[in-house]
Amino acid sequence: MLAGMKVKHLVETPSSRRRRVVACFGNAALIRARKGKWILEGGTRSDRQEAKEWISLFLHEAVVRTE
Repeated sequence: MLAGMKVKHLVETPSSRRRRVVACFGNAALIRARKGKWILEGGTRSDRQEAKEWISLFLHEAVVRTE
């Protein structure tokens, strides 16, 4: 079961306490960072497009930074 999981998500680090994955779209992750910041990380172009559509419907008040 753990074979496909990334170990970095299982180990708590100081940075993981400040960031929380809210939703995943393929390989893209929508992350809630400290002080109310939203970050969209990783994924393909289509993954990010799917995330942006979801954000526009369900999280329209957020300003999301992409990395």
